[in-house]
Amino acid sequence: MKPRQSTWAVLLGTLALSSVELLFPFGRDQGNYAYPAWAWLEGQMPYRDVYVFKPPATVWVHALAQLLFGHSLVAVRILDLGWTAATALTISAIVRRWTSTSGTGTPPRPALAGPLAGPAAGLLYAFLYTNFDFWNTCQTDGWFNLPMALAILLTTRVWTGESTNRMLLVAGALVGLAMDFKYTAAAMILPIAGVLGLAALRDRKLGLLTGRAALGVAGAGLVLGATAFWLWVNGAMPGFLDSQTALLPAYVAKTGKSHGILDKFAVVYSRLSTLPELRFELALVSVGLPVVALRARRDPRVLLPLLWYAGGLISTIAQDKYFRYHFLSTLPGAAVIGALAIDALLGVVRRRLGARAQAVAAMVVAALLIAPSNYPARYGIAARTLTGSLTLREYWSQKAFKLDKKPLIEVYEAADRVAALSKPGDRVYVWGFDPLINFMANRLTVSRFLYNYPFAVSWGDPRYEDELMTALRATPPSLFVVASNDVNKGVTGNEADSRALFESFAALKAFVTEGYTEVEQVHSYTIYRKNP
Repeated sequence: MKPRQSTWAVLLGTLALSSVELLFPFGRDQGNYAYPAWAWLEGQMPYRDVYVFKPPATVWVHALAQLLFGHSLVAVRILDLGWTAATALTISAIVRRWTSTSGTGTPPRPALAGPLAGPAAGLLYAFLYTNFDFWNTCQTDGWFNLPMALAILLTTRVWTGESTNRMLLVAGALVGLAMDFKYTAAAMILPIAGVLGLAALRDRKLGLLTGRAALGVAGAGLVLGATAFWLWVNGAMPGFLDSQTALLPAYVAKTGKSHGILDKFAVVYSRLSTLPELRFELALVSVGLPVVALRARRDPRVLLPLLWYAGGLISTIAQDKYFRYHFLSTLPGAAVIGALAIDALLGVVRRRLGARAQAVAAMVVAALLIAPSNYPARYGIAARTLTGSLTLREYWSQKAFKLDKKPLIEVYEAADRVAALSKPGDRVYVWGFDPLINFMANRLTVSRFLYNYPFAVSWGDPRYEDELMTALRATPPSLFVVASNDVNKGVTGNEADSRALFESFAALKAFVTEGYTEVEQVHSYTIYRKNP
């Protein structure tokens, strides 16, 4: 398959696989970052005026989506569709270079795989990623795959002689950008180190390895330094350090799921073998590893996909939570390993039975992957929605869309009522975990604490209570919403729901009791209106 044909195959295949994602609603995590992005576009500064739990790149992506496609739930889904396609195309370009004959030895080594390996890797990545549900797509761990893949591609181009060493400065900058999404993205430099190591072996100049690595580190430092300057010059550095050095480390330490190396790998295997979306990854890696092992003796290039997959696993394990979306960083390596196996299978079929049999075999492999996946049901629902027999709200009311243990549609209906009971420009404070209500109702909150997570955790700072009360008294919101039945001990370490936290927060309860009147109960949300 020619490069241009490969590009079109990956692009069109990815768009077909990910198009149904446009109908997905937001989960809690998407709302937690869509709101700060919107507030930033409205003039507020992340960390300084709006609490943000992660490094800033996730907010940047949401802000970009809203700038390009408007204030809506579909905006970031559209951007994610393009993001996924770009990632798949980049992976395909990397594999094409890793497996080709040019620039990989003196004399050049024979091709490591056939021409189908590149497009297969890109399509497998798109398949693995978009098979995840509404909650686990549009997540940080999936987004940093693109800058890391681009960094790997640029490093590979230096290795193959297509680019000069200066391009490693840009590759390093992309690594820095990936770390602006999540610090554990640093583990994904393993394949970059592998490529640079192979280049040093080829050139037989260890000094080149040191110099090239220094360029990459300099590029990463420039981006991370620019990020720090952006925070400092906007007065957001204290808030950034507060969230990143206080709550975030305690969150990882106190809610970790594994102990010891063996236990960590046991949890990883358990998740890979039991979660429906991750079983495809386990299957691809399982059939691909024998192919990698057979080829490793004669060609060290085959170890690069293993390093990519290992980097993703390290990123997942380092977070010690093992949420489904934490495994998104393992998908590029798994896709490449699986593509090598599929390419080997199709190569055998072609040599023995011909090109037509190879095409049939490729369709059989695709059917074996798609048939047990989420796609058949999703395409059926998409068809019903597009033909008008099912509205989006009816689709979002299905049992598959839950917020913890309650239907997600309850959050959306609460947002509808908040919008109806207030005026544009009014402030609304939600004492719960759902700034999605503010985002959907187009109502800014009052305090920088857009949700009550910092108050729910057992490791929160007691000074937060005074800060919140000062903000509420200075600008009393027109509506005050109290959530209930939203316990999430795995994230907060606390068995109390928001209503219980409200009752135990004496100053906050007195503020609402004295200045507000209950006007409506929407499922698990109680709405209070400010007294005249």
